[in-house]
Amino acid sequence: MKKFDIYSKDKYIGWSNLKKKDVSTGVVYGQFCPLAGYKKIQQLIQKQIDIDKLDKEEASKLEQELKQLELRVKPENSKFFEPVVEVHINDFSHLLKPEDMEVMVLGLDYQAYKKWFDDEK
Repeated sequence: MKKFDIYSKDKYIGWSNLKKKDVSTGVVYGQFCPLAGYKKIQQLIQKQIDIDKLDKEEASKLEQELKQLELRVKPENSKFFEPVVEVHINDFSHLLKPEDMEVMVLGLDYQAYKKWFDDEK
């Protein structure tokens, strides 16, 4: 199984064994396995769960803070996926179990999708 490294800016925050979900939209996903660096951004990531409960101004501010995390993904021992629309972490670990975290890459370039995920059934 292939390992993919997750970064916030240049800080290594975790990894995942991503798998394909939707070729047409370039979506891959997998369980997010956090490392120590993730703790610094975890509360901010968890806030997005309730973003629909925030007023417009607060939601907009949270979205900007999340963008500033500059989440990126790269195959182990390779270059970062570019371009991608978004890297998104769903962290429900504070509500459910510690392992209830998922990372999704949205809008992965078709050539990268084909190179890294084409051999999956």
